[in-house]
Formats: sequence, structure tokens, C-alpha cells
Amino acid sequence: PTRRSSDLTQVRLEDFVLTRVNNYSIASIAGEVVESTRGDSYAFLSALKLKIDTAMNSLADDLETSLFRRSSGALAQLSTSTAPTVANPMVLTLAQPEEITLFEIDMSIEAYDGAGTGATERTTPTVAVVAGLNYDTGTITTDYDNSGGSTNWATSDYLKVEGDDDAKLSGYEDWFPGTAPGSGDSFFGVDREGLPRLYGRTYNGATDQLEDAAIQSQSRASTFGGVPDLFLLHHAQCRRFILELGSKKEYSETQAVTAEGMMANVGYRTIKVQGDHGVIDVVAANKCQA
Repeated sequence: PTRRSSDLTQVRLEDFVLTRVNNYSIASIAGEVVESTRGDSYAFLSALKLKIDTAMNSLADDLETSLFRRSSGALAQLSTSTAPTVANPMVLTLAQPEEITLFEIDMSIEAYDGAGTGATERTTPTVAVVAGLNYDTGTITTDYDNSGGSTNWATSDYLKVEGDDDAKLSGYEDWFPGTAPGSGDSFFGVDREGLPRLYGRTYNGATDQLEDAAIQSQSRASTFGGVPDLFLLHHAQCRRFILELGSKKEYSETQAVTAEGMMANVGYRTIKVQGDHGVIDVVAANKCQA
């Protein structure tokens, strides 16, 4: 069919109407600390600074974790084959052992039957507290007595921090979902069905060398007008990347840049990959999915 000239001048506009979410990190000083530092303002300020700095670092870690994930709050998936142990205490095994770094001692966690919003919470127990972490095996020891087998936490469940259910910011997994959005799947007021420019392209490079996967994926983005200049990988994948490249790897110094400009004397080393629109930096990110 012949296209009318008026068709060529029409512009379709979509507007993501963003909403805000709150996140908190609490710093408190025990009364005993206040009493023991009475008369020594330096000691009190040192204790206060330690508490506040720790709270701020915790909040920054949580923000970085959320950037890679969904607003549902799902942190990591339980093993698809190893169920929570029938023991006292109950031990959980992660599907990706490297993601054990997302958890901390005394963290209160919950289990859900899915990763997306609206997933059903497991209720026996409703909450378990992290009592131990094995960074080599990716196992979490909890405070829950499951010696009688009384739990409905199961393989392939997803773990969230208590209170985070459907309350986090929308991260990369929301903006760039692994499967194409369906009809009526509104995202900040936009129906993205059939509009891949609004949800990104995906490429499954699970069986590829990482360099091949990187080149393939950035090229697919480039066909839509994207100009990728950064690859983010978990440390485990970044190690694999370096080993695969061998003597071909090339490093460069990249300066950290903020909204105000370059931060003087602050930089980091990156690996280089040639893309369709120039060189792409490869950076290891601790909170990225393994």
C-alpha cells in the first residue's frame, strides 16, 4: 500500500509517569553508650559517626542491589533442586551461590513463590532470621527450627527482606524484562506491548563465550539506535571474562564522573570490548545478578 505523506509526519509519544518509593536505614545510639561517653564529646561523636556511616553504607548497598532488580523486592532464588533442610536450624541453599553477598547476619527474610509483584508469601515461617552465611556454598543458616518438617518454603522460591515486598524501586529487571510485556501490562502508565524500544532487546548468551555474548547483545541494541558504552557483570562473570580473553584483554583507566563532572583522582580499571559504535567498558558490579 502507498503511505500517505501525513503518515510520515505523525509522532507517537509515550510518557512514563514515575512514582516515588521510600527507603530507610536507621541509626540508633544505645543509652549505655550515651552514659559511658558523658563528658567526652569526642568519644560520643566517634560512636555516632560509626553508627551513621554504617547506616549510610547499608542504604547505599541496598540501593545498588535494587538497581539491578525488580520493585517486588526479590533478592535471590532458592535452589531449584535442594529444598530447605528438615533440621534445627533450617538451612537454605541459593540457586546462585555468589548472591550470598546480598544477605547479612540478623537480616529478617521472607519467602515468596515468585519473583514478580503480587507473588504469594510462604507463611511457615512468615519470617526467618539469618544466623549464619557460607560464602563458599551459598547457604544461609536461619534461626528457624524445622526439625519437624514444618515449613512451606520450597525449591525455586524467592527471598525478600521483611517489609520489602512490592516496595522497592523499579530496577533493570523491570525496565528491561526478560520476556516481552503482554497486553495490559502497564508500566508507569505505558502499555509496552509490541514496542521493544520501550523495554529493550534480550539476547541469551548462556552457551557463548562472554566476549561473543557481549558483541552480539550490544549489536542488537545498536540496531534500535542504542549506543552502549558500558557492560556490568557480577564479579564471578568478570573473572570468567578475563580468563577467556587471556592475552587479548586490554585495560584502561576510566575516571568516575558525577553530575558535577569528573571526580579528581578517582578512577578504576576497565576491560575493553569493541562495539558497533566504539569501545565499551566492562565493569564488575558486586550486586549484579550472578
